[in-house]
Amino acid sequence: MKLFLILFFLTLQLFATQTLFDKIEKLNIGVGEYKLGKMISENQKTSAKKSPLETNSIKTYKFQDGDLFVTVDKKSNRVIVLYKIFEDQNSTQLKRVLGGTIGAYGEPTTLTHGNIVYWIYKEDGLLITNDDYMIWKDLQLNDKAKNSKLNKLYTIKLSSTKMFESKDKFDDAKAYLIISSEKLLKEIIKD
Repeated sequence: MKLFLILFFLTLQLFATQTLFDKIEKLNIGVGEYKLGKMISENQKTSAKKSPLETNSIKTYKFQDGDLFVTVDKKSNRVIVLYKIFEDQNSTQLKRVLGGTIGAYGEPTTLTHGNIVYWIYKEDGLLITNDDYMIWKDLQLNDKAKNSKLNKLYTIKLSSTKMFESKDKFDDAKAYLIISSEKLLKEIIKD
């Protein structure tokens, strides 16, 4: 009986992770040919073998394809994190990175500290608007919903070593684009 229950719960957990992968994959969010939740292709597996990177988990593998870093779930060969670095950006290039990212993913949910932009997506795949985010944040600050969680499916984060709207001229900024699902990562870790 114990063995049956263990197998039953393992099957349920595997099904939940698979369903979450499917849900995220349908949203078709990613960079180039790499999409969050999507199984990598044979060509992408070849890239993975050519440029492997260290990972912190025995459940994942990581590789570099050009300036894109990809983390993949070992069990399913599905993408779980995309990370892109924009090196040595001048002030004009950095603004183009921001503009291109907005063009690709729409108006962001929020801009913080002048150098971090977030796109936060709900369970239904719709973007959380800045207004909704600010209402939630205000509730958090006023202790009205201190322990409430923002129910998000995945997040896109663009951060920079310089302010996006800086009037200063520079040529040494770095920007980082990260696309991930905290919910999916938690499922894989507990799996």
